[in-house]
Amino acid sequence: MERLTTLALLLFASSIGFTQDFEVAPVKVTFDCEPGQIQSKILYIRNHASEKQQFNITTADLPDDSLGKKKDNANRSCKEWITLNPSFFDLNPNETREVKMVLQAPPGHSETRWCMVYVSATEEQTALGADKQMKTGVKVKPRIGVRV
Repeated sequence: MERLTTLALLLFASSIGFTQDFEVAPVKVTFDCEPGQIQSKILYIRNHASEKQQFNITTADLPDDSLGKKKDNANRSCKEWITLNPSFFDLNPNETREVKMVLQAPPGHSETRWCMVYVSATEEQTALGADKQMKTGVKVKPRIGVRV
């Protein structure tokens, strides 16, 4: 019984300390470009935090599967074909921002491709903060992945 109580308290404490305070929609984006075409989609990011936050958006290959096995993602990736505008921005509390995702499929590529777009809450390091004494520790920042 004591173990269950301890586990419940740990789960409750971790849910308070590491809450997700922004949302991304949609979480799956499908482009249907022909080779040589350009197509764009809109990604919506909303800040639910009570303070201003900075966001960074990047593209990446699909992650490994749940067993840690590598997939053949590099040969089928479209991450180099996608442009994000803007890729770094600030959002005030309860503000929503549209991010334009543009995919340009090069001629001669008619196969299915995929990648991930990651939206991360981030903190810009100021010169004043960088000048202070270095400290060790881990700062957890949330990240939401969008499957493309």
